[in-house]
Amino acid sequence: MTLGYQRPLQATDLWKMDPSREIASLTQKLDECWVRRIDEANEWNTKVRNGDLKPSSARKVLWTIKAFSRLPKVTWNESYDSYFRSWANKEPSLAWALNDTLGWQFWASGMI
Repeated sequence: MTLGYQRPLQATDLWKMDPSREIASLTQKLDECWVRRIDEANEWNTKVRNGDLKPSSARKVLWTIKAFSRLPKVTWNESYDSYFRSWANKEPSLAWALNDTLGWQFWASGMI
């Protein structure tokens, strides 16, 4: 802190970065995790379209309860269909790709 106060810091003044924290390795790892998340979402969506995946009975009951709780505002079919569409159309998550890349440190940074 004292040196930085006295003069602008130079590259030689800084400590060597841990190789696992260097931007090149983190960028490559994030790219790999993001591509994996995209592939998983596409695979899920394909299975749902082909009829290989169907919502569980418990999920259908939950959707029905939620749909009935929204009845005055929206019709039952519109509400139930919106839950099904959100389940059936999975989007890749950048947050989970960052989790795969950085682990607990990503979430701890967010909390701080």
